[in-house]
Amino acid sequence: MGGAKTLVALSVALMAVWLPARAHAANDLRILAREKAAAVALLRARASDEIATIAQARVFSAYLNASTQGEGLRIKRRMEAALATLRGRFGLAQAQLIDRSGEVIAAAPARLGTLDVAKDAALKAGFALDAYKVTSLPGKQRIMLAAPVVWQGEREFVVRAEQDLSAYQSLLKRDAAPRRHVVLTDGASTILADTREQNDAAAATVAGVPLKGLRAALKGSAQEGHGEIARGNERFIVAYQASGDWLVVVVEAVAPPHRCPGRGERLCG
Repeated sequence: MGGAKTLVALSVALMAVWLPARAHAANDLRILAREKAAAVALLRARASDEIATIAQARVFSAYLNASTQGEGLRIKRRMEAALATLRGRFGLAQAQLIDRSGEVIAAAPARLGTLDVAKDAALKAGFALDAYKVTSLPGKQRIMLAAPVVWQGEREFVVRAEQDLSAYQSLLKRDAAPRRHVVLTDGASTILADTREQNDAAAATVAGVPLKGLRAALKGSAQEGHGEIARGNERFIVAYQASGDWLVVVVEAVAPPHRCPGRGERLCG
């Protein structure tokens, strides 16, 4: 009987240590989710601001006013130089200037050709926007950004750029910790960045819960939520935070309580 009472007392003491530690970990994850969401929003905003600003550069209107072919070619080189300044900033990898017929007038790096405005979602959306407005459409590996070049009230061109998702991957990997991973999804729960190494169907879940069902599982709001999720003998602390129409999810596996080997009744975990 004495041994049983000791075991019960030890279990109670262990839980008394373990539960506050889990509550502290949950609060840490909530803070981390908010910080990551704010950083993601800032990266998106800066990339969009770059595109919106350069789309109104005077060099584009100068091209429209060129009186000779030679002048047009000289201004085209200036336009390519202007587009080249975007590369490497906030994950931007490529930029193009495209006219209403779909022809690529200038690009950095150089890649001319003709696009179908009706079928290119980012391009089509760009020509429907007002000056200084930007559309952002996530894809499998890059975000497509587009802003109109408005001259004398007409949308003459669209500046279209690609933002590499690796920029968000790098952002999520900062402050990495054991047993923890961070996932970034768009509004359709499509994964944009994920600190896990797996690339299979399991990536569409966190702690065994489909990403689309995460809010319901945690009984959270559209903006944020947190809690614990059990999967068999495993338990996970999960916190999510909206970042515009995207979502940042932080997941950490809970280490089970145990006694330190060889140290009597000293508690670990």
